[in-house]
Amino acid sequence: MNIQSLTYTLYKPNAKNSGSACSFRLSNERDCVFLNMIAQSSWSDETKRGGFKENKENPNKSLSCKLNIDELGGILATLNTFIEWSAFHSFKDDKTQLSMKKWDRSSANKPDALSFGVTKNGSIKIGTYFEQKEIECLKVFCAEAIKEIMWNSGKKEEWSMEDIDDEFLYPE
Repeated sequence: MNIQSLTYTLYKPNAKNSGSACSFRLSNERDCVFLNMIAQSSWSDETKRGGFKENKENPNKSLSCKLNIDELGGILATLNTFIEWSAFHSFKDDKTQLSMKKWDRSSANKPDALSFGVTKNGSIKIGTYFEQKEIECLKVFCAEAIKEIMWNSGKKEEWSMEDIDDEFLYPE
């Protein structure tokens, strides 16, 4: 399998101008998934469409981070079970928190969804939610990305269990 451009993108604009867009993109070169999020910048009542372009270069309205294979596994577990998942990244001066949790919508007579939020440096917060149809698509994306990362890392690192020191496997 060699997936060059595995991507899943969601646009969630709304009339309150509080929507967002997010994109998950597999990077075969880096063995990770890049997550990009951007806050909605405009809304047209006439066309009922939201805009995002104006916030593309605004560091207070957009963010990106790398998701490793374990984080993808955590997200996939949450997509399957609706059990809360969170992660924390620290890179240079940037601190990023990610979380995904169940959004109970039974009072609105709607199926449960998952809320997904990213906070960078405590002040930049961008969130979205995933409904059932999007959850199913994101499950496929995460599973395929995990497979591809495992495949690629196996090609790059030729090693066997014999290469691992017994002390590592059986510490005293």
